[in-house]
Amino acid sequence: MRLNRKVRDALALAVESLNGEPRAASAMTTPAGVFVPLSFLRAQRVEAPVALRELAENAMVSTRADGRAVTEKHEFAGEMELGIVLKPAFVKGFNPADFTAD
Repeated sequence: MRLNRKVRDALALAVESLNGEPRAASAMTTPAGVFVPLSFLRAQRVEAPVALRELAENAMVSTRADGRAVTEKHEFAGEMELGIVLKPAFVKGFNPADFTAD
């Protein structure tokens, strides 16, 4: 997989945060995968358009008919946040069968 190092490192940090204190998590699981708020990516100095393009090109997130990444809103830390849902097949230790398919 060829992801920009900053994108890869930010996603790894978000996923790793799921192993810690729930209130301190930078991501959350959803029925479809791991939700990562775009605000977290920005805080990691990752440009959202770059991350969205790379994740879509590598089929790591759901895409629209035009090939662009689908963004979703979820309640996260008490706020509605816009973000992406990383497919569980790309998260080490996750069993995709435990999640709903696209």
